[in-house]
Amino acid sequence: MKKIGLILALAALAAVSCTSGKDAYKPGRKVGEIYVTAQSGAKTVLVSLEGLWRVIPREGWMSTDVNGREGEGAFTVYYGSNESDFVQTNATRRGALVLQNLKTMVADTLYIIQQGTPDGTEYSSAPQDSYVEFIDTPLTRVEAVYANIRGCTNLHEVAEKISGSSAQLFFLTLDEESAAQFVATYTLTWTSILRHRGLVIVNKSSLPIGATLSGDAPAHLSLELDGIAWQVAEFDAEAAALPQVMALLESGFNRPEAGAKWVIGGSFYYLSVMEAGYPATPSWYPSDPDDEVFLADIYAQTNNLTDCIWMSLRGYNPTWTLGDRSWRADYVYASNQVWNAAVDVRLLDAPVSGASHKAVRLTIKY
Repeated sequence: MKKIGLILALAALAAVSCTSGKDAYKPGRKVGEIYVTAQSGAKTVLVSLEGLWRVIPREGWMSTDVNGREGEGAFTVYYGSNESDFVQTNATRRGALVLQNLKTMVADTLYIIQQGTPDGTEYSSAPQDSYVEFIDTPLTRVEAVYANIRGCTNLHEVAEKISGSSAQLFFLTLDEESAAQFVATYTLTWTSILRHRGLVIVNKSSLPIGATLSGDAPAHLSLELDGIAWQVAEFDAEAAALPQVMALLESGFNRPEAGAKWVIGGSFYYLSVMEAGYPATPSWYPSDPDDEVFLADIYAQTNNLTDCIWMSLRGYNPTWTLGDRSWRADYVYASNQVWNAAVDVRLLDAPVSGASHKAVRLTIKY
């Protein structure tokens, strides 16, 4: 009898699936949103309904392991990659899973939100009905600020800004004397403070800390946090940029033993090839992508580093002014794995009095 009942139930489910009139179902409500990262993956969803129910993915990038069950049961939704790179830019996408209740003839909707290129909104999961449950695995969220604060004389103001910020990591560029004074004064305030010449890393995070790296040509300082290498550097604005970026990458990112997860930022002072040709781009800015002033930026990007600022903001985004010219002197590059974990990239006004550079805030979830 149980076998006959199962056959009848499956027959009913098949019969409904073959009906051509989707209008037979009354529109229901949104029963939740599941946020997932840009990488392909899967989520298991538990549904508690009386009688037969169906699940139907409405997007080609989603699929399910079953098309329905009876009573309390689970299904797994699989979703493809939404990762971006220099060639392919994918926006955050939202796909619908329709849950049809064969007893009430009501069709509810569960949404999958998959991260793409940051768009100014930070998304999260939002369960909204008790009959749908899913395990929302907590993601690690890291917010980092790169700030050139040369010219700031009030180090107490700097410390207050850091303490009051939601960011866990600060990568600061100061003059060497101010950097030494800052570290000597506040070395016990946060989890750790690192310094090399005028570069300072303030770590407020409790994440696992790995090896650090500092060096010259150009001056740079690194911190490994939970498997991600974060690096800050400052180039000599008067020297050729290409040898400096080559030396920087060869000292860390391009070393044979280096890992795949890197964020590299700071004041590099060269011009971005990606910011040529926009309506807001000034007339003095070179328009030929083969111009040698772009060689340093092109070198970084052809070494598998993504310009986070341009990828997120596009357009012409000056961060610094010298004389009568303003351009983006500040960069944050990320390797592919880290870039595809980015959920927000913003330019901030000079964070403290006396500073002349805009700061860059990068937020990742992984």
